[in-house]
Amino acid sequence: MVYLVNVLAVIIAAAALNYAIFKRSLMATVVEAVLKLTPFKRRYSLKRLEKLKRKGRREKIPKYCQKTAFGSMKVLIFGGKRTRRDRLVIYLHGGAYMNRPLAFHWKFFRKLARKCSVPVVVPLYPIAPEGCLADAHRLVGKLYIAIKKRFSGKIVLMGDSAGGGLAAAVCMRLKKFRITLPDKLILLSPWLKVEKFGPELKKRARIDPVLDPKQLYGIAVCWARGIDTDSPWISPVNGDPSAMDGCLIFVGTREIFFAGVVEFYRKIRMCGYTATLHVGKGLNHVYPLYPVPEARKAFAIIKKAVLTC
Repeated sequence: MVYLVNVLAVIIAAAALNYAIFKRSLMATVVEAVLKLTPFKRRYSLKRLEKLKRKGRREKIPKYCQKTAFGSMKVLIFGGKRTRRDRLVIYLHGGAYMNRPLAFHWKFFRKLARKCSVPVVVPLYPIAPEGCLADAHRLVGKLYIAIKKRFSGKIVLMGDSAGGGLAAAVCMRLKKFRITLPDKLILLSPWLKVEKFGPELKKRARIDPVLDPKQLYGIAVCWARGIDTDSPWISPVNGDPSAMDGCLIFVGTREIFFAGVVEFYRKIRMCGYTATLHVGKGLNHVYPLYPVPEARKAFAIIKKAVLTC
């Protein structure tokens, strides 16, 4: 009994100290430690990109989703027989424009479909090295238009990391061609500004356990295939903010995309449009997808946005 009390006291003290330093839950600190210990940065590196060029990729798709296709693009649908018919989510996954969804992505898609009782459509859009920006924009745009024509309910466009950047860029392209925008845009740690250097970027890179700006820049150049990295089609921060009106954004302070997201949000507001930004203090990249208490709060906000738009 005394041993358990001592253990509990240590945990409480650790949690209090952790919150005093990082302003986050103890579980969030544990997750960051795990991210640092695992080879996450290798997944988002030029070395891995070269390996994919040589050996190709093996895609692991969970059995609990429906598999279909839209042209040359595979499309996965999460949701059961009891899903609502008045709304759906199109989710563009992250992965630095070179990786397919990870285990925590699949769990999030399933949770989103189950908790919101809506179909979650996940297009496996073209990524580097075999795919490129132009193909991704074309296929995702056409998929959205096809769904819009056949589906009379609400459509939520959502994306994390690179998928968040793509979602924002697709909305800008839809706006340019006067196509009706999604009823709601939700972005989780979106990659909105492709850059290699900068004092703020350097500062965040030291504490980001997942992403390296120099590696990401090289991957973005490969995926863009000749399109300038300042183009709004890959750096939406330089695009039309009117397409972002009413968007919901999440970002952590311990990630390299933080400054770009804040710049993007301020631009939207300064141009007279509405947006909601949730900043996770002391939290990492795409924290709403991780098993931390802060993610539960973020999910409640996401769920409300999906069901009330």
